Amino acid sequence: MRRPHRGFVVALVAGIVALTGSLHGQEAQEQGSGYPAADWPFAGGDWTGSRHSTLTDISTETIDRLGGA
Repeated sequence: MRRPHRGFVVALVAGIVALTGSLHGQEAQEQGSGYPAADWPFAGGDWTGSRHSTLTDISTETIDRLGGA
């Protein structure tokens, strides 16, 4: 039985490490976590573009008091 070449083994390990890192990045992106919702560091609010805000100043009770910006 032949032993695998060292270069192949190194490339295989590097590929596995890169794959696990990219999967972790996708999970964080899907959750939209990592930044407070009040800061809106991205267009659309968060990684997922949900445009959700935790602010409660504008609601159905206060909508009649809104003015021009």
